Amino acid sequence: MSSKWLDFYLKSSMHVALAVVALASSNAFYLNKQVSLEYVIWLFSATLLFYNSLKYFQPLLTNKIRSKRLRTALVLITLVAALVCLFLFQTFSTAQYALTGIALALGSSYVLSPNALFSRENGLLKTLTVALVWAIVTVLMPNNSWVDIGATTWLQFVATIFWVLALMLPFELKDAALDRLTYRTIVQQLGPNKSHYLAQLFLALWFIGMLVLRLRLDQYLALISTYAISAVFIRIGMFKARDFFVVFWVEALPVIGLIAYVGFYLWFK
Repeated sequence: MSSKWLDFYLKSSMHVALAVVALASSNAFYLNKQVSLEYVIWLFSATLLFYNSLKYFQPLLTNKIRSKRLRTALVLITLVAALVCLFLFQTFSTAQYALTGIALALGSSYVLSPNALFSRENGLLKTLTVALVWAIVTVLMPNNSWVDIGATTWLQFVATIFWVLALMLPFELKDAALDRLTYRTIVQQLGPNKSHYLAQLFLALWFIGMLVLRLRLDQYLALISTYAISAVFIRIGMFKARDFFVVFWVEALPVIGLIAYVGFYLWFK
């Protein structure tokens, strides 16, 4: 029974939605801000809607998913996520509407426009597209106005792009044999060894960027712990891991980072 729930947890994209929410929450905490509950629920629902639509729209139309229970569950979850997104969208500020438009434009280019610069067919830039969207929704959009987006927020925005790029490279390696793109991905061009060094460089740039922020001792310790765990997990994901490790554990690094933050915060409280 537990294996079935775990399988559904991964197939339904809940692990991705949880990772996005965890990253948004921890980013806000490092800046000593709070993310509203409405935005957290919207972000979770929007992630489910986007990823499930991306993965299952065509298979559901062509009836390629044989399990009736899985089809029903995926459709139900995606529809509920869409309704929640529409309902909470009315609570957004003007700045959040504008940032949503930018994220949607990038997401639409990624999914719907094969010839676009930021499409999935452009292996060199598709990873950057994902990183940009994640950085927008986890760093910029939690702010209600442009005034709230100061220099430290922009610094964290750039650092988060590097963080997501580091996490994406193990996924590119996992899919390297299956990807048949117009322009090859970074991993396909560099190979595992150089891609691993690049991932560690991206991770180090995230770490350095976050160190520039004004942090308390508990925040420093949480950041160092997250960096150390991520460096090990990325190495395993690039050299020794099976697909499950990448999908479950590498994707869970933002959640692990949030748990580390909360743990050190409560320890020093």
